[in-house]
Amino acid sequence: MKKEIIIISIIITFTFFIVLFSIYEMQKIKRQVIKAIPEEKGQIYQPAPKLVPSRPQDYGMIVIDEYNRPQTQEDWDNLLGAKIRALKSELPSEAKEKIREQIKEDPQVTQDKIKQIDEVIVKCQDILKDEPNNQEAKERLERLMMLKSIAKELPD
Repeated sequence: MKKEIIIISIIITFTFFIVLFSIYEMQKIKRQVIKAIPEEKGQIYQPAPKLVPSRPQDYGMIVIDEYNRPQTQEDWDNLLGAKIRALKSELPSEAKEKIREQIKEDPQVTQDKIKQIDEVIVKCQDILKDEPNNQEAKERLERLMMLKSIAKELPD
């Protein structure tokens, strides 16, 4: 009987110390986290909720996957040009004027930029002729074609 009481009391004491130790560790971690969070004057930091749409098309995004990826400049012009024209038609005239003022630049400067883009596109295409599996060149070519389509469509 005394052995059972002694064993039970040892188990209870051991459990008590484990609980106290875990509380101590939690408080220590809590203090470290509080020190790590930057303090702003009276404002509590809350990260912005991320928008994760189940159908991005519903939010006006152009969805491009491996099966419908544009391959040529004309494909990019058609895809992005149609979307930009649709968005322009939905904007009120005041907003259009604000946008025009913000992106207003000399037409010659725009043409020079498009020529530069064309030159780099040709370089990327040459690289791809020599190395068809060069993923970096493929991605750069794709971004340049998108940029060229946007540059052509926006100034109008």
